[in-house]
Order: sequence, then C-alpha cells, then structure tokens
Amino acid sequence: MTDHRTEMKKALKEIFVPALRERGFKGSLPHFYRSTSTRADFLTIQFNSSGGSFVVEIAGSDPSGIEGGYGCDLPINKLNTHFFRDRQRLGAKPESSDHWFLYGPRMYDPPEAVRPYAHYTKIAGSLLPLLDSQAETWWSAR
Repeated sequence: MTDHRTEMKKALKEIFVPALRERGFKGSLPHFYRSTSTRADFLTIQFNSSGGSFVVEIAGSDPSGIEGGYGCDLPINKLNTHFFRDRQRLGAKPESSDHWFLYGPRMYDPPEAVRPYAHYTKIAGSLLPLLDSQAETWWSAR
C-alpha cells in the first residue's frame, strides 16, 4: 500500500467513518451497512487497484436483504454493495454514473511526495455533504 493510500485511509477513518457511525452505520473500512425496520443501506469505499483514487458506492435492500440470487442466504452484516446491480456512486453527476475521488498518483504515474495531511482530510470531508445530498436521498427513495 502506498503512503498516499495510507494517509487517505487514515483521513477517512478520522472524518468519514465517524459521520457514518452517527448515522447508525456498522462495519469497518471498506464495507458499511445500516439496518432499519423498513430497509437496509450499504456503503462501500473501493480503492483503485492502480492507486490514487477511490469510489464510494451505495446500495440498498429491504430489511431482510437480498430476496433471490447470489447473496440471498447471507445476513445483512455480510452483504455489501458488490452484491447489488442497482447501486450509485457518490459524487456522480446525473449525466454520468461514474465518479472517482482523486487523492494521489497512480502506480504508473511519476512518483510524488506524500502531500500534507490536510490534502487527504479535505477529500474525506468532501464526502460528508454527499451523505445527505445524494446517499440519504437515494436510499429513502428506494
């Protein structure tokens, strides 16, 4: 794991994960879930295998989980967004379903020094408004 990824994960654990906990999410990086009486919400942070970026995907189900197919026999706490076809990436614009949060170089880019920690905390903090403006809106509309 690169120093950039280490710093990004540290910032996510410091800033983003506590915000998820405040909203009732359980789990640990990279997979989180929240179960209510009416639905189950899932959030996964997936780092690019080449480094330098990550996506935040959300998915949802009814409170019992997946009704049929792959994963239907798993409890809510063992599911994650990868089990669902219908999922959304935070930060994506209406005209695109894709969005990557960039934090450092990819492994095939020229190396660069680890940036000040504030760089990583700013990116982690940019996820917070998306929880309300995109994630909660998407989950509640399901």
